[in-house]
Amino acid sequence: SFEPLMRRTVVASAVGATPKEDLMKASVYEMDQGMMISSASAIGTKLKVAAHIGNFDSLGVDLVALCVNDIAARGAETLFFHDHISIEKLDAHQVMQLVKGVSDGCVEAGCRLLDAGVAELPGVFAPGGFDFVGFAVGMAEKGKL
Repeated sequence: SFEPLMRRTVVASAVGATPKEDLMKASVYEMDQGMMISSASAIGTKLKVAAHIGNFDSLGVDLVALCVNDIAARGAETLFFHDHISIEKLDAHQVMQLVKGVSDGCVEAGCRLLDAGVAELPGVFAPGGFDFVGFAVGMAEKGKL
């Protein structure tokens, strides 16, 4: 279990924040002003399908939905989203399709896209390979989860 390693990262500056176990991949922190929820996800095998057909525009919407749905299932509202693309060789058109999909997903979910990071990593991925991950944060009133 990673729990002991996670528990040792709780710091005093996170006023009133205490980690709670969550079986739905969304971390929950209780604070004075409410409950903060987070969720991280990756697209996975859909990347290979998209690469095979040469269409990447729906992957971003899917990535946002994976995270936002985890947060909504806990009874919270998603506030913002971050995505990160690690890619073997930058293809500006492909990356723009991915980020446009994230932007579309954020508009649909009613949250803000705060960051869209890209890292070109030659030699790390096979030619044409990449990874696409996202992270969302939401809030709920105390007692609403």
